[in-house]
Amino acid sequence: MNLIHNEYECNIMIVLKGGKEMGPSSSIQSFEEIRTKYGNEKLKKAFVKAVERNEKQSVQLLNHSSIEFATLYLLRDELSSRSLIRYLNERNKTALSIVNDILSERRTPEPETMYAICDEPQHLHSILSWMLLTGKNENLSMDYRLVIDRCASLLTTIYREQTILEDVVDLMFVRNKNNHSYHYLTWSLFEAREPSAMVYIAEYFRSADSEDVDFCTQLLRFIPEINEDNNSEANHTLFLRWYEANLPYLFYNGESLDTAKHPVPYEVALDAKYLGRPANLNTGGILGLLTDTEEQLLNAYYKISNKEQIMLSTYSFRLRKHDLTRWQQWIQTPFHEQLALAKEETHD
Repeated sequence: MNLIHNEYECNIMIVLKGGKEMGPSSSIQSFEEIRTKYGNEKLKKAFVKAVERNEKQSVQLLNHSSIEFATLYLLRDELSSRSLIRYLNERNKTALSIVNDILSERRTPEPETMYAICDEPQHLHSILSWMLLTGKNENLSMDYRLVIDRCASLLTTIYREQTILEDVVDLMFVRNKNNHSYHYLTWSLFEAREPSAMVYIAEYFRSADSEDVDFCTQLLRFIPEINEDNNSEANHTLFLRWYEANLPYLFYNGESLDTAKHPVPYEVALDAKYLGRPANLNTGGILGLLTDTEEQLLNAYYKISNKEQIMLSTYSFRLRKHDLTRWQQWIQTPFHEQLALAKEETHD
């Protein structure tokens, strides 16, 4: 291993001396290979030797697009102590500023919270994404995990970034398996206020790992009938049916593992489901103006029990899905007739 490691160091030296044996891309790859194959300490030693030979050229190798965030993070102390940050590009300078800001404050994530470095939000979007997506698979330290968590929270709360949701879900399951905290990631995921994130969670019902299945059940147990007593395939089917039936009527209520032992992040706006009108994802209110007839129906709807509301909303959805013409006729009848027919046909 030492021979191979020395070969990597020699490759970097060749480029720094202007040799033709290897190109810059090979040296850049050497930094990544040393870290991933031979460990963090060997990366630091190889970098120090390269800096001692030619500090500017060595640091500028870190500016290449193929360098991952973990490599920059590991070298940040050397870069700072040797006053080498001036050779970094804007991506790397900004990333290190974000790291310093996060670790100096160690804030818990809060909606719509920006860090001191975040005075140019659009400029930061791509940098935060780079930090998260290239750095998420590494487990360097508690501080490093905190940085990754904050990158995720900024991306989901400030930028409403949806393309990273599957990555955040995968990282949550890795953290759970490694007995590391996943609470901030869970908060970040649901704070995106994008119900499709639950689809990525539900895919873990299909995992061959029972630990994944148990964690999946824990996260989605707020959905009716999903529980530990079912097999994983049954829970997956229950999720898909619930998701299809309720997606237009879901609203986010802000609960997370930080606020409740068994959080219910999404609720169903039953009145919206009853009328077949989409709900506001943030408030649960029915979108659009209601007709006088709809107002009258809702006045009666709100007077019945919650159990009856659930039954009537479910009946309305199923009838609307399978026979739209009949539903249009049914919704025009007096409320008491609607309720009576729904009870009759539901009990059948």
